Amino acid sequence: MNYNKKRWLILIASCLINLCIGSLYAWSVLSVPMAEHLSQITGMKLTARDLSIVFVIANAVGPITMITGGTINDTLWARN
Repeated sequence: MNYNKKRWLILIASCLINLCIGSLYAWSVLSVPMAEHLSQITGMKLTARDLSIVFVIANAVGPITMITGGTINDTLWARN
């Protein structure tokens, strides 16, 4: 693959990765409708506050996976 095509592939992959990472921050918009929907399905009265543990866990685990993934990448696929 020539250099010009490779940099477009890297740009597209980077944009997709940023969309995935940024989707976590849509939680504040989606938490209320999700709580209402889950309340209807389960019959329990849930609020956005009840579901906030999902955001907390995702933000706590995210950096761990990023650091681990970076270490694995540096160890296995590093090129000089």
